[in-house]
Amino acid sequence: MTRKFGFTSTTDQVLSGHSLKGKRVLITGVSAGLGIETARALVAIGAEVIGTARNLAKAESATSVVRDAARTAGGNFDMIALDLADLKNVDHCAGLLVSQGKPFDIVIANAGVMATPQGYTADGFETQFGTIRTGKGAVAQKRTAAARLHLTAKNITQ
Repeated sequence: MTRKFGFTSTTDQVLSGHSLKGKRVLITGVSAGLGIETARALVAIGAEVIGTARNLAKAESATSVVRDAARTAGGNFDMIALDLADLKNVDHCAGLLVSQGKPFDIVIANAGVMATPQGYTADGFETQFGTIRTGKGAVAQKRTAAARLHLTAKNITQ
């Protein structure tokens, strides 16, 4: 049977009957909007979600609904600081995640900035381009390299 969804469908309706138990998910930008709802919906079906945010204090208060859903449904939610507008910070965060030795099954590059005043990232890129394209690209590159290392180590030990 096929279910149809439309613009009034909720995340809970769409994900009903699905399970992400045993899956690890990285979501950038969990301090507001879609990042919070995405994290909430995925922990509600059992995922282990690692959320990133520039401002962990803001994200901490904004994600109480995510932690509540994790407690109720058996998912897990943790956060880590990540400033996509600073490639040194991206590298540091990626290093911390890789050092945990647990690869991600899903990466959701949600974070972004919009309608910002003219400005530049720590690395000299225009703010929106540097945050949305360069920062997310660096996260994906680090994640891909870590996945290759994990798969190689797994193959060697088997």
